[in-house]
Amino acid sequence: FVEYGIDGCILLLQICLDQVKFHDGDLQSMQLKSELLSVIFRYLLERPNFSTVFCQSLRTQVSEIYLEDLSKALHLSIPEKIGI
Repeated sequence: FVEYGIDGCILLLQICLDQVKFHDGDLQSMQLKSELLSVIFRYLLERPNFSTVFCQSLRTQVSEIYLEDLSKALHLSIPEKIGI
């Protein structure tokens, strides 16, 4: 999807974010999904248009709690947390 430009990146991140539920679900499944999302998220974080991709990928209102949960689930470093 990434080679299709910004639209492909948005679609990829939307699919990943839709699959991960931070508060419920099978723990093992959650861990695998979080690891996959983490790899994709970190890859996209390095791209120059990350903020556009991230903002357009979100289908719901974003709160500080959501961003904190996302950061914890992805085990983001301090610089990566600043990036989002």
